[in-house]
Amino acid sequence: MTAARQLLDLVRGGLLRDPSLANTPLPAAAQTMEHVRRNGMEPMLFTSLLERGQSPQGEWAGVQDAYLTATLEHNKRLQTGIRLAEQLESNGIPAICYRGPFSGLRLYNDIATRPFQDIDLIVPDDQAEAAYELALRSGFQSQQEGVPSGFFRRHHIHWALHSNGTLLDLHWRVEHPYTLYKIDYAEIFADSRMVTHQGFTWREPNPVHLFLLCCSQLTKTEPAALHLAQDAAASDHLFRQRLLWKWMDIARLWQEEDLSAQSATLVEIARRWRMDASLSAGLAGLQNLFGIQIPESLVTSLQQTDAWPVQTPAYSPEFQGPGFLSKFALKRGGFRFNRINDIGRFLLPPTDFFSHGSFGSTSGASGIPIFLQRIIHFLTGVARMAFVAVDVVWTLGLRRIFQKKAHAAKPVLLRT
Repeated sequence: MTAARQLLDLVRGGLLRDPSLANTPLPAAAQTMEHVRRNGMEPMLFTSLLERGQSPQGEWAGVQDAYLTATLEHNKRLQTGIRLAEQLESNGIPAICYRGPFSGLRLYNDIATRPFQDIDLIVPDDQAEAAYELALRSGFQSQQEGVPSGFFRRHHIHWALHSNGTLLDLHWRVEHPYTLYKIDYAEIFADSRMVTHQGFTWREPNPVHLFLLCCSQLTKTEPAALHLAQDAAASDHLFRQRLLWKWMDIARLWQEEDLSAQSATLVEIARRWRMDASLSAGLAGLQNLFGIQIPESLVTSLQQTDAWPVQTPAYSPEFQGPGFLSKFALKRGGFRFNRINDIGRFLLPPTDFFSHGSFGSTSGASGIPIFLQRIIHFLTGVARMAFVAVDVVWTLGLRRIFQKKAHAAKPVLLRT
């Protein structure tokens, strides 16, 4: 058994309460420390030792300090995010909190267990600017200084902000441009609810919506997620690509909310939102990687529409591209370079994108013939991409050059 597989079994026996793996021995630190550090698992290992009645010592002596540090840091960031969410709510702007420390409290009952880098809030699209202005008045600043906020509004999914060491992504949607999702955010906010865990109160989506949003995180940043989900021996890749906690959130939600009883609702919403593939990736991973039984009727329903993972990955392999382009795209503009792979699928989507799952029909839900919808969609997409290219070059390139020249000319005039 590989060290990664042994570490995965430890997680299954502990956090997922798999009785067949409850007595999995703690793996040797020398073999697994890289995976542990890469996935922020030190606090989880500390609690695992305590549950076994053991004290951290020897190779694992540092996990207690990691746990205490995570508890302090995570609490500080959580309180910063909660304060902003409360301010938004008091000003009539509903703010959905999910992932990160909210998952830590909700799914693991310990804010230190689940690692995170930033706080994620989602606000309604038509109130995004008001939420952004309120965040600035509350002490947050943009992480990309010099890039106008309107640029992110036009081309991205969130503003990246920071305040006193806390990073925050203020979303108005979670799917990147050029994906074919049709997520109904009005439905998400209408069915959202206020929850309280360990003294903290926040708004979160209903369990089915939250599960689908968590599934979308798999295929959002990891093009090989569907391919990985088929491979029961892929534990090394799971840890190497830092995907453990994305799948763990899905697994804990599945268990905590008994979502197997809501299989029909899951599939119905996933199809409307065009998230069949993301749902399938999440469920296949639970089945193959974590040994969780998925209802056969649910698997069959997804197989009927060819959404269930097959041998062909849903996306091309992820690559970073030329260094200067990755820096220009991601660090200065916020783009994910690997999402460029989606442009072809976006311009030439499958037929059911227009017919909303009504296979065999010649016109979409709007009554317009599908071939005409496809032409309009293609031309609109090309025009949009041309505008994006011009806007990126002007906003992130030429505009800054002109600004620097104008700034440099001022002292010359003063001296003259």
